[in-house]
Amino acid sequence: IYEKFIFYLKSKTISHKKRLRMNQKNIRISLLLFFVLITLPTFLNNLRKEEVNQGEKTYTIRIANPSAPSDASTLGYQKFCDIVQTLSKGKIKVLLFSNAILGSDRAGMEAAQQGLIEVASSSSPNMASFSTSFMALDLPYITERKYQENLYHDLDNGLLGKEFKKIAESINLVPIMFGEYGYRNFASTKRPIKSPQSLINLNIRTTDSPVEIKVAEELKMIPTPIAWGEAYIALQQGAVDGESNTYSLLYNSKHGEVLKYFIESEHNYSLNFLMMNKDYFYSLPQDLQDIVIESGRQAVIYERKLMAEQQKIAREEFIKMGISIYTPMKKEKDYYKKATRRVWEEFSDKIPSRIIQLIQATQT
Repeated sequence: IYEKFIFYLKSKTISHKKRLRMNQKNIRISLLLFFVLITLPTFLNNLRKEEVNQGEKTYTIRIANPSAPSDASTLGYQKFCDIVQTLSKGKIKVLLFSNAILGSDRAGMEAAQQGLIEVASSSSPNMASFSTSFMALDLPYITERKYQENLYHDLDNGLLGKEFKKIAESINLVPIMFGEYGYRNFASTKRPIKSPQSLINLNIRTTDSPVEIKVAEELKMIPTPIAWGEAYIALQQGAVDGESNTYSLLYNSKHGEVLKYFIESEHNYSLNFLMMNKDYFYSLPQDLQDIVIESGRQAVIYERKLMAEQQKIAREEFIKMGISIYTPMKKEKDYYKKATRRVWEEFSDKIPSRIIQLIQATQT
């Protein structure tokens, strides 16, 4: 009995010590998290402040990027960072925060618009929240792959790029890069999608774009707007049954782990806009403004080429993973075009006709 009593006391003491160690560990973790939460805003604000480097002002630019580190858009932005820092000879330091660390497309762009950060990236559908003009790119089948170079040329050197610059500046932003995003395809986690009938009642994740939502409704799907940073979990947990996006973005973001079926609908083309806060841009000395624009011009050429390569590789990898990809015949694609044409009519009074006409002018 005595030995059992001693054993009981020892076990209680050990158990108490374990609990004490666990409590001490939890306290240390809590204190660490508290410290991070308290100091992070100050750290980020200090990064934005102009610094003095050997008597010269230097500038820190932060970029909010929702894409994965391996995505072509992210690599394009990294190229932009490198070029800016080289051409400015260190006067501009650029920090890239990827993987939606500073928020998804809309949240990041709102922060840039309000001057909370300097630069943000957003796909064109998510820009609809800022101006209805951006919805022009969301119109189904407004562009075709065979006219891609014409579109690029007018974005970089023509009236289309100037019009987007005018639109951006009206909402306190300045475009730095018209990056490639690509053509979106419908994808499903549950059932094959090979015909218009197979899309009926598919609960699909969309952006906040009213046009994208309406396209899904016209095809008798159930649109569910979800921020990009939450899309994977929504698919994994069955909150939605599918989504509409590009091969490269879905592959680099590991969505191939939950997706099983694709149809190459190519119903929507998107750009990746890299935008800078207008007030911040024009506060820079003229030579540094020129460097920022020139760096964007060089980086976007690299990004577009890389994105095309990634789209091809991602498609091949999906097939290797056993994911089914269906390419519709011409008559089937014509059905999608006809079925979604009503979307154009519905938004004819909401999207400025000039921006539609400028996009259409590149498709010849």
